[in-house]
Amino acid sequence: MKVHIYSIFIFEKKRMYLSMRNQNNNNSEIYGAMFLDPITINFYTGIANNILEKSYPTLSLIDITDMIDICIKNMYLNNYTEYPEVIKKNNTCYFFSPYPIINFMSDDLYYEILKNSLESNEVIEKYMNIFKEFKNNIPFELTHVDKINFYSIDYLVKLSKQDEVIYSYNQTKLTPTLKLTKNLFKKHMSELADYLIKTKNFNICLSTDLITSPNLNASYWCKKNEFLFLFDNDLSNVRMCNDVHFINSISYLLNQKYLQTPDTLKNKKIVSEFLKSL
Repeated sequence: MKVHIYSIFIFEKKRMYLSMRNQNNNNSEIYGAMFLDPITINFYTGIANNILEKSYPTLSLIDITDMIDICIKNMYLNNYTEYPEVIKKNNTCYFFSPYPIINFMSDDLYYEILKNSLESNEVIEKYMNIFKEFKNNIPFELTHVDKINFYSIDYLVKLSKQDEVIYSYNQTKLTPTLKLTKNLFKKHMSELADYLIKTKNFNICLSTDLITSPNLNASYWCKKNEFLFLFDNDLSNVRMCNDVHFINSISYLLNQKYLQTPDTLKNKKIVSEFLKSL
């Protein structure tokens, strides 16, 4: 089978590099050429501009509530009715975030955290009701979808040593900035560990090489063939990808990350014990 790959690298008005690769079964030929003359540079710049004019953004800005609507109402309710076997068999949902997921907290723990984070009883009740409503969708989701969450070991250990842990969400419609004492964080980890053990389709993959820092609070939520969401601690700034090829590329990378991770970092019992030790 022959494969031809062409790449163009343009330094505007200065130089252009053309790369070509011919792959024929196990034989590969690579050719590259640098052009400095303005005629060639302008010609290929025109080709690049023509491609850009026919292209569309890989990521589009959406509201956090739209993200929830897309994922839960459209995907889980509609698609499972129409294509249950395809969904069940093929699509794992991957999630990476610096902060441990809060969706599986008990109502009592979340209420405790809200009281520690907010002063107004009215606002506390508002977010408590939103939390309960959101949780009502989770059991249905997890009966059909395998979910894998990725967390950095180093960052979890760092959080566990802090006197106060802040899950910063910048006062969105769904979740306020949450302030956890060291004891509340320990309770959160304990509940997450219990949830991991009792939920068949939920897994946690720990990593020693995930990049996390206070200035890099990026989160990723990806499901093969269906969606990719990227967001930071400002949940009013959610980016969505509709390009299925890009979505599946990210899904593939995350799947490879999970498969290549040692069993000691993804075994339910071992991970659960680690979370409870924090």
